[in-house]
This record gives sequence, C-alpha cells and structure tokens, in this order.
Amino acid sequence: MISSFHGSVTRATVASGLLLATVIAGAPSASAAPPIDRYQNREFGRSATANSFTETASGYRFAYFGAYQNFDRKGVFESAEAYLYEEVQDGDTFGYREAVCPVDRNALQILKTDATFAGSIDTAACFFNFAFSIDFATGDETSGEGFSGRLDVAGSWQGATGKDSTQFHGRFVNPSEAFNYTCHSVAGLSHEQAAVFVDGSSWASGGFSSVYRSDCNVLSNIK
Repeated sequence: MISSFHGSVTRATVASGLLLATVIAGAPSASAAPPIDRYQNREFGRSATANSFTETASGYRFAYFGAYQNFDRKGVFESAEAYLYEEVQDGDTFGYREAVCPVDRNALQILKTDATFAGSIDTAACFFNFAFSIDFATGDETSGEGFSGRLDVAGSWQGATGKDSTQFHGRFVNPSEAFNYTCHSVAGLSHEQAAVFVDGSSWASGGFSSVYRSDCNVLSNIK
C-alpha cells in the first residue's frame, strides 16, 4: 500500500523528462511583438534507491529508501530530500509509515553507477511525516507521525550488476506553449552490495537497488 508520492518518485526515475513541464510557469514576459518567450535551462537530477521485502511468521515487512538531488543548469544546488517508507503486516494488523524530509546537499555522493549516503534527518523539518495502522479483527485504526527525533542514515550502493545509458528527445505542445527537451540518463541497477541503515538498524537491503543520473536540456516557447 505504497503512497502516491512513492509512485510518483519511482516513475520520475524512468521518465525524468516529464518534470520539465513545471518550469514553464516561470518564463519571463516578452517585450517585443509577436509575444514569444523563450525559456532555456539545463536540469540535473541524481538519486539512489533501495528496498527490501521480508516474509515473517505472521506476515511481511517491506521497506524503501530513496535519496534525491536537484541542480540547475549551472550546477547550482537546488534541493535534496530523502524518502522513507515502511509497510508491515503482522497477523490481523497492517500498518505503514512514510516521510519526505530535507537532507544536506552533500549527503548523497554518486560515482558513476555507485553511491553512498551519510546524513542526519531532522523529522521536525519533514515536508511529510505520517503513519497509519489498522487492526482488521477489531476495525480499530490509528494514525499520527511516522517518525520522530533525529535519524542517522547511512547507505551504500556498490557493484552495479546492471547498467543503462539512455538518451531521448521529445517535444510537448499545447495551445499556449511548446518545448523541446533532450535528456541523457545513466543508471546502475541491482548492486552486489546495497544497504541502508537507520540509527544503526537495517532498513533496506537485499531487494532492488538503483543509482540514477539524469541531465536534461529544455528549450521552450510561450505563445
């Protein structure tokens, strides 16, 4: 029961060009006739993700961790976030918790198709922090914050067994705008060693892992 945010995050790692639509609203107004504005930018995205699925005697546990960085065309840092998700079923009880939180810009380090993460998350600063559980036997539900305090997170992605390099072009047109984009992405997948620890305890390991770099050029016209 992974949240819509989780879905959007994972889709972003395979279709980063779609993020370019968000820049159109910031285009400056034209001063000459005919009124055609041009917006040109280069956008960088970096990410590392890992998950795990473990069966237990009375259910299962699924966990996911993702770290993300964004830079502008000059390589100037814009934002960095971490996403944590945990889902547990234990007999008649099901619950999940998730959070999206800012992290230090240097927490995620990527070298080709491998990566490391070392940072502290202040849950009081999270953009989103939620937990929900239900007892199917009684129908009782509880909700609240998913995480509290400060979390020390460490991760390592080493030895990608799969690699992918893709370049793609596209054009988007509607009655008021049009833009062309060219993106190049490099990914390392299914690492030999990929593990994330939260406060020293294993959070995600043994499942699918990815390290992803995307560079996009966009040129738009506002009609």
